[in-house]
Amino acid sequence: MLEQQLYTFDGLNELYETAEALPDAERFDVYAHRPTNDPDGDDPGDWEQLGYRDSLWLEENAVGDVSSNRDFYHVHDYGDIVEGVGSALEPYEDTVQPKGHVRLSESGHKMSAYVDLEGVEAEPVDGDVIDMGVKVRSAHTGFHGTKYDIGAERMICSNGMMAFVSDLQFDQTHGEPLNYGLAQHAVDSIIEGTDVVEDRLEQATEYTFLSDEEAMLVLFDLGLDAYLEDPVELAEDALNAEKDHDDQPPTLYDAYNVATRLITHEAELTGDDRDYALEQVGNLLDRHGSLPDTADLGQTAVENRVSEHAGTDDDGVELYWENEEETLHSLIEMYSDR
Repeated sequence: MLEQQLYTFDGLNELYETAEALPDAERFDVYAHRPTNDPDGDDPGDWEQLGYRDSLWLEENAVGDVSSNRDFYHVHDYGDIVEGVGSALEPYEDTVQPKGHVRLSESGHKMSAYVDLEGVEAEPVDGDVIDMGVKVRSAHTGFHGTKYDIGAERMICSNGMMAFVSDLQFDQTHGEPLNYGLAQHAVDSIIEGTDVVEDRLEQATEYTFLSDEEAMLVLFDLGLDAYLEDPVELAEDALNAEKDHDDQPPTLYDAYNVATRLITHEAELTGDDRDYALEQVGNLLDRHGSLPDTADLGQTAVENRVSEHAGTDDDGVELYWENEEETLHSLIEMYSDR
């Protein structure tokens, strides 16, 4: 295990100090072992170097194996990535102060950082302030590149938000050396993208589901129920907290806020799983660069749930609520009347 997995910073100088403190990856040979059938254990077996693979190490941890062709696989050191974000913030030093953390997985094979851009805010609804930042992820596995995404926190309830506007997402693979210009492009786009965020979230307040139940089925269709011990009760409570009017069906913005509230405050998740869950619910606000239609989201979720019921044995699936089957039939009839 690495000596430290969480690094925090407050201000640009501390961000650079954090970048300096992060361990660099080193490349070494990879060997394959074929054990012997010798019952006495005197024969160590056969060892052979795999010339086409390298191992990557962070301090005392082996974190992955990658192509030994250095033109094919380029190491993106975590410190270089964070330093690149710091350099990208220097032009905004007088108005934007970075604050946040860098987290390494226990083995060190994954890195996740959040840089809160204090002073950069969006307000899609009066009094509902979104504090914006940059979410950065990378890994030394050979399969995950380096990604910069919009991250945010909804100030009235401290809900985490991530990856809900694909226009503000930038990534590269390990097939190319670390592109410092990509960090600059991401920072510029997010700092200057408050209008994009506000427009997307304002539009989401105009898209409405047919009912609370349809909205919950959409959330569960995304897999949100798997993170919660009592998903229906928690989702109902969160919907009641988020909706402006109890007698009105929820908007897409309501449903997204319910999802982020549950992930942030109710689900017991590791940092990596929390990031993944927030990225998944980001699909509620972004499908191929556009806001998805609640009609499509609802009908797809209901059809998937009906198929789940039909594909089980005589005992059926565990119902979300007592009259769930009646709810599904009612929604299907409403879709046919459109």
